[in-house]
Amino acid sequence: MARCWADLGRPDLDPETVEAISDATEHAYDDRGYPERAEDRDRREIAVLSALASEGARP
Repeated sequence: MARCWADLGRPDLDPETVEAISDATEHAYDDRGYPERAEDRDRREIAVLSALASEGARP
């Protein structure tokens, strides 16, 4: 994955671009902080792994 990032170069993030990214991120995640988002992500991942295991699949 690190190699993929290296191919992206060094983007020029001017203040307007940083603000646009920040605003879009805040809008996408509403009032949920990182701990809540991480907990939700983990719960969903466990649900997928449990569903696979119940079907006999191995992750």
